[in-house]
Amino acid sequence: MRDPGARFQPANIETVSEQSQQKPPVSLAVRFILIASLVLFLLATVSEVYRSPPTPEMEPIQTESSAKDTLIVPGVRVGALTLGLSTGQLNELLGKGILRPHDNGLMHLYEELGIVIYSEKDKIVSVTVRSPLFKTRGGVGAGSDVSDVLQQMGSESEKVTTADGYILHNWKRGWHAGVRNEKVEFFQITLPLEAEPRP
Repeated sequence: MRDPGARFQPANIETVSEQSQQKPPVSLAVRFILIASLVLFLLATVSEVYRSPPTPEMEPIQTESSAKDTLIVPGVRVGALTLGLSTGQLNELLGKGILRPHDNGLMHLYEELGIVIYSEKDKIVSVTVRSPLFKTRGGVGAGSDVSDVLQQMGSESEKVTTADGYILHNWKRGWHAGVRNEKVEFFQITLPLEAEPRP
């Protein structure tokens, strides 16, 4: 009498061998599909990069710490040159500059930048700019029409006549503008003076 298991053994062997022969074509097909998909994805990405327009140049964000900052804030700062900074910090920002004695302190000349800084007791007390690169939020600075300055900054200023023009002083807000032929020649910031106390 035959062993019952013997009848099924060849069938089992055939089934196993058929399965082992069918698996490689399936896995090769899957690999081929995956590789083809990856190649198509890479080609699509590369073509999209070449089709994309160039990124426009962005203006530097104007902050107190940015060396590229060109914002004038009356009574506070011109770019990174904030009133009250030490002369050591000034040297770190702009270098030493040309020094000249002035009243109770020193004048720091940076002619190539169009900047003059006054310090007292090793602290910046005033910044003057002649470069038109520096502007207030309203867009005024050296080179602006004086009418634009008065419109943007307010007309509450003291006018002092000079030999070739005049200077507008707004001591309360801490800004001053040297004017010649109705154009601003320089713009200066100082610490704002508090209003006189009432009697």
